[in-house]
Amino acid sequence: MDEIKDSVKKKFFNNPINEGITRKTMQKNPLWLAHDHCNKRKYNLPMKIFAYSLLATLASSLCSVGATERNPNVLLIMADDVGLEPIGCYGGESFETPQVDVLARKGMRFEHCYSMPVCHPSRLALMTGRYPFRLKTGWGDFPKEEEDRSIGRVMQKAGYATAVAGKWQMTLLKKDPGQPGRVGFDKWLLFGWHEGARFHDPFLYRRDKPPRTEKGSYGPDLYADFLSAFMESAHKQGKPFFAYFPMALAHDVTDDLKWQVPYAPGK
Repeated sequence: MDEIKDSVKKKFFNNPINEGITRKTMQKNPLWLAHDHCNKRKYNLPMKIFAYSLLATLASSLCSVGATERNPNVLLIMADDVGLEPIGCYGGESFETPQVDVLARKGMRFEHCYSMPVCHPSRLALMTGRYPFRLKTGWGDFPKEEEDRSIGRVMQKAGYATAVAGKWQMTLLKKDPGQPGRVGFDKWLLFGWHEGARFHDPFLYRRDKPPRTEKGSYGPDLYADFLSAFMESAHKQGKPFFAYFPMALAHDVTDDLKWQVPYAPGK
């Protein structure tokens, strides 16, 4: 294992994207310390912390209609179950990640972060800006008193058009299908938590239609198309937009239902 760690470190420092980062800095870096720790502990809690909450924030299109220096368009992407180790700008070589690497090179690359080990509290923290232990709530709930202070509501009050697509997992939508609207989203396309598939033949909620299974469709394509159409519409209307994309990928297929959702089209 030590040989593997030394090899990964060597590849990291040989990567031109990471020019200027010293070994001393990395030794003090919680990301690297967690990587060392999880190697010793067989990928327990620390790796899950990063796997559940790789977050990329893109402030884009300052020159587009509706966006200004004061109100830039914002696309917030939260990947699901993506660890630190595959990403090129962090030394990963398992996959090619050219677009993420460009974002790191031209924008901002975080080296120090704190997050939650599982989905629900991670999303609560992101939506409210508060640590979950400060919230009077349990698993599968969203505190009512925080709804008007959520990031979506803040953006709405600042004049933004808002939308979310993908993974919600902050309340059971079958019990409270209107909750995304109360926390500040004008439009949404979300798969139901513990209700159906998220990838092939996904079971989806919308603001203006009853939930239904989209036979023959692939969820991640629908989520991306939905947000793309929303951003184009906001652009044409001359409004700045806030698009939140909590991705379904790269989490495994749902396996906690009484029936098996498809792993592939028709299977």
